[in-house]
Amino acid sequence: MKRFIRFLTVLVSVIMLLTNICVFADSDKSITISSATVAAESEAVFTITFNGFGGFTGAYDLKIGLPEFVTVNSVKCNGNLLVNEFDYQVNGNTLKFIDDFGYDDDAFGENVVFTVNFSTAKAASGVYPVSVLSGSFFLSDVDGEYTKIYVDDISTAGSINLISNVKADINGDNTADANDLVALRTFLLGKGIIGSFNEEIADINFDGNLNVKDLVAFKKYIANTVVYLSDNGDDSNDGKTAQTAVKTFDKAVEMVYEGGTVYIADTYTLSEDFIWINHLKPIKISGGVFDASAVHPLKINDDVTFTDCTVNFQNNANVYANGNKLVIDSNVTVNNLTHLYGGASSTVDSTDITVLSGSYYDIIGGGNGSNGNVLGDVSVTVGGNVNHDGEFDVSNHSLMRRIIGGSINGTVGGNVNLVIKDNAQSINIYGGGRGSKSTVGGKTNVTISGGTHMSAYAGSYEGVVTDTMLNLTGGTIQQLFGGCFGTDMVGNTRINLLGGTVTRRVYGGCYNELASSGVLSYSWSSDYHVTGNTTVFLSSSADVSFDSSYSDRGIFACSRYSSAFDDENAVLIYEDSAAESEFSGKLGQKDSSANFISNWPSAYDSVETQNS
Repeated sequence: MKRFIRFLTVLVSVIMLLTNICVFADSDKSITISSATVAAESEAVFTITFNGFGGFTGAYDLKIGLPEFVTVNSVKCNGNLLVNEFDYQVNGNTLKFIDDFGYDDDAFGENVVFTVNFSTAKAASGVYPVSVLSGSFFLSDVDGEYTKIYVDDISTAGSINLISNVKADINGDNTADANDLVALRTFLLGKGIIGSFNEEIADINFDGNLNVKDLVAFKKYIANTVVYLSDNGDDSNDGKTAQTAVKTFDKAVEMVYEGGTVYIADTYTLSEDFIWINHLKPIKISGGVFDASAVHPLKINDDVTFTDCTVNFQNNANVYANGNKLVIDSNVTVNNLTHLYGGASSTVDSTDITVLSGSYYDIIGGGNGSNGNVLGDVSVTVGGNVNHDGEFDVSNHSLMRRIIGGSINGTVGGNVNLVIKDNAQSINIYGGGRGSKSTVGGKTNVTISGGTHMSAYAGSYEGVVTDTMLNLTGGTIQQLFGGCFGTDMVGNTRINLLGGTVTRRVYGGCYNELASSGVLSYSWSSDYHVTGNTTVFLSSSADVSFDSSYSDRGIFACSRYSSAFDDENAVLIYEDSAAESEFSGKLGQKDSSANFISNWPSAYDSVETQNS
């Protein structure tokens, strides 16, 4: 509402002072974009600084051009996290800001800084521009003078310096091979440079000099980019071919260079007493069958990517990434259902797992049990065709297909970031932990952009969380809750319906069960709610298509209970008049199946339309 009032104030003032508008490039103001150096397939930030804009009110429209390999993960304004599609938009290779300044009283000083967190795909090494494509500002200063500023003359381009993440990729084609060897040899012989040549990467032994030692190191490296492993191998072999594979996992990882591939020639079987030691290097596992079906629990102790192979887990086993970075690629066949943890049954610093194939009873970002704590942040990405097994039905409550951001009865000290995309399926999604002893100390952020799901709770199942954010941008889901299941919550919740389809109901707060107390007689079994603000933001890009086979249909900004709570402030926000027209008839209880218990609460305590 505050932003809407601010907008109306600006609009009225514009009409009154239209004849006094100055159109010029203000020499006291500028836009600078920083440069960033980042490896391919990794993460970094660059900043966009509005120099001299502090203390102004008004609106702006700004478009930033990005390289094709860049994906924007999040944007902050002076440290405050912005909401995608609400405060900024990403369309192809354009980052677009459409918003209004509200920086009265010089709250941010003279500068306003946007920090853009981004990740990179594979691409050739080089320097790529990041620049302002177009834009303008319509501002009012403290004296009420309106100024139209175009960005053409006040913006400075930045760049992203992409360095290949492939060790020894001297020519920047994302492969370390004979072409790089030729380029290095030609350079060392003083015969010039062939094509691209990265001197920093060419220093293979990191001694600050380019000489024959680097040539020797390169030959050794390229010979051990792939090491073959097989049950039928022999550790006295060189591991360079399937016919000369080594026999033990430790030998293969010892021989392979950092970031290289342990290639299963046919099958490699882990013994029941197998212990995965930490080799202090990231590896890939590819090829044939990696058979871990004899091991429970399986504790992974390296950063590892499974790709283009088959992995056999023991059914119903616990698989722990132990705080290491784990990727199960979309081209992996995973046999048997497991409980997959980003953490462990002991304390880890942070977790980072990406799961793009296989089916699982649970995918859990944190750890397991009272000792399974995470000191820092948790990052979980679930996508691909996860949980597409046989007769799997997302409406079947008896099935266990859960995606949990936090820990099972353990703590997360930092933030939880849970992303669910592509065609992944699940029954229940919990942004926080599961179990009464689970806690999340930071913020819980859930983004669903694809797949088919039954329920999503931005909070925990019986655990403790504070602030939650749930963004729905795609996919289909029956019900969304901004709060918790089975417990109260102290903090603030926000659901942003920005896309996708909801087929049953939306509640900004917590869930409460109806319990039968006789024939056609029901009562509430609990009164869980949020002490704080519960907000539901509605965009016309989202679809709430009520399925008549479900009872208790509707949109509520509050908790699911018969009456409002005094300490729960439920706010409903329409993105614009189109959203208001789309959703105003879908607020509150839309069927009579549960009305016999008591009156249902109003859908909100306050409502506003963002842009009208």
